[in-house]
Order: sequence, then C-alpha cells, then structure tokens
Amino acid sequence: MSYGARAVLQARVSWEFRHFVASVVFLGTLLFLLLGFLIPTSYEATTTVVPPGQFSVELPQISEFEGKFSGALVMAILRSDTVQDELINRFDLRRIYRVNTYAEARQKLSDHTTIQQNRKGGVVSITVADHDAQRASAVAEAYVAVLNRSIVGLNTSSTHREGLFLEERLKVARQELDHSAQELSEFSSKNAAVNIEAQVSASMKALAKVEREVIATQSELHGLEQIYTSNHSRVRILQARSAQLRWRMAQMMGPSLTELGMSGPGEQLLPALRALPLLNKKYEELKRDVTSSEALVERLTQLSELARVEEVKDIPVVEVIDVAERPEKSSGPPRLRIVVLGAIISFFCVPFMLPPVTYLRGSEQSN
Repeated sequence: MSYGARAVLQARVSWEFRHFVASVVFLGTLLFLLLGFLIPTSYEATTTVVPPGQFSVELPQISEFEGKFSGALVMAILRSDTVQDELINRFDLRRIYRVNTYAEARQKLSDHTTIQQNRKGGVVSITVADHDAQRASAVAEAYVAVLNRSIVGLNTSSTHREGLFLEERLKVARQELDHSAQELSEFSSKNAAVNIEAQVSASMKALAKVEREVIATQSELHGLEQIYTSNHSRVRILQARSAQLRWRMAQMMGPSLTELGMSGPGEQLLPALRALPLLNKKYEELKRDVTSSEALVERLTQLSELARVEEVKDIPVVEVIDVAERPEKSSGPPRLRIVVLGAIISFFCVPFMLPPVTYLRGSEQSN
C-alpha cells in the first residue's frame, strides 16, 4: 500500500473515531492545564546599575580608584559567597528554600538570580525570581546595598590610606599629650611650680622685704649696743629678731635642687630661689611638650576630618538606573503555552492510540 493510500485510510479511521480523538485532545489539554496551575507562580524583579568609574573616560576628574571596578568585577562580587551568605541570613532563605546547608541555599539563590552585563554600555542588570513579589523586589534591592558595602570595604585609594594613617597618628599623638600633661601635673604638684615667672617675682619681693627688715633690725641693734650691754633685754630681743630674719632669708634662698636631689620645696609655700632656674628649665620643657602635643593633636584632627570628607567624595558608589520595584504581573509559568502544548501533544498521540482502539472495536463487533 502506497503512502498516500495509507494516509487516506488513516484519515478515514480518524474521522470515524473523531469523538475519541476529541476526547483524547480534551483530556490531554485538561491534564496540562492542571499541571500549569500546579506549578507555583513566579515573579521577577530587575534592577539595573552602573559600575563605579564606568564613565571615567568622559569624566577625567573621577578618582583613579573608581576606574578599577569593571563590570566583570562587580558581577564577581555579586556572585561571591560573602554577598550570598549575607542575603541568605537577611531573608532566611534556607527556610524559604527548604534546605539545611549554606551551599544548597547559595545554589538555589544562584538559580533564582540572573546577573548580566551589557557589553556595549557596561550596565549590569540583576534579576531575582521568587514566588513572593515583595521578596523578589527586596532581594534585588539588597543585592545593590550589599554590593555598595562590599565596594567600600575594598576601598584602597590613596585618600583612604591617608585617612587610616592620620587616625593612627592621631591616636598616638593623644597618648603623648596625655602623658606630657600627666608629667607636667606631677612636676607642678611635687615642686609647687605653677607659674615660674610669677613665683620668681613674688619670691624676690618677699626676699627684698625681709632684707629691709634685717637691715633695719641690724641698724637698731648696733645703736643699742652702743648704749647697753649685750645682756640687756632690748639688745637680746633685737638679736633674736635678727637671727630669725636671717633664718627666714636662708629658708627663702634655700639649697639648690642638686643639694636636695630634686626633691622639691618640701613644706615651703614657694620654691626656693636657688632652685627656680632649674625648676624653670624643667617646667618650660614640660610645658613646651604639652603645647606642641596640643598643637599636633589639633592639626591632626583637622587633617583627619578633611581626609574623611575627601574619602567620602572618592568612595565609589554604584549608580542605580532602574530600581527593583514590586512586580505587578507574574513572569511564569506560561500556562497558555502549556495548555496549547498539551493539546498539540495529545493530538499527535492519537495516531499511536488508534490501532489498538480499532482492533478492540473490531473484536467487539465480531463477538
């Protein structure tokens, strides 16, 4: 039998069993329709970003650091385990994907995420698919946030290094200032040295006053010795007063710090005059250290603040072109295509089902 005659015969058989054919197609279509509704609905949220320094050729003023982040590097950061683990922990994706390990959760997240780069424009698109529309949008936005934070963590620009150096130097300078201030405070407390110049002036005035009293007492004593004997009461009183004034002068002059072993003024209210030159030298050294440390801390603080401002300017930021909004329509499954495909498959399965059906019907008619 030729191929044409066989086709005509098969068409006649199909027409005779047209109700069976229609039933098969209907049942197949219904089965695929149920299958389409059993597949969970999926939503896709897409955000589009521009890598840092993508337009460094057109904008020469952009820092040299920004040009180092190409689209390939941005895509590598987005696919890294660090970024994926942060998203898994933030959205509890292990529970949502029903897996136990981070490796399985990363694989699931990779299957639900599509990261592509436009080779001409260099724009990177991030598409996240999820059964929850709100979660799909949130995960896509989180990708951008984590990407920015990762880029900042990789910041190795000269401004950033300068800022780190200034912070460390400022910390050391503050420690030196505290140490110098503590030394000056202990020295001033131990030696009663607060304002050396004022103390010298006060000590000189007090010493001059005592010297005038000594001279006056000595003059009066010499006058009385011409009249009275040395055992006279008035002479003895003046001798005692003169001795007391001389003792006071000796106390005010005092021993040098070398003789005292740098022990300080003891019970004196003011430092001894002989000790003042050495005290003044040490005091000025300590005061100079404190002043220079204060000036250094102030200058380093200013430079550190300026470096922070410059660093903020130089930090590469991913520019977002399209924000990942909440999808209004589902992206899958394509139920209409599934139904049409089911009808077509069912129709083409009919020729394979007709011979046994024809044989069975012929057997029934024979019986």
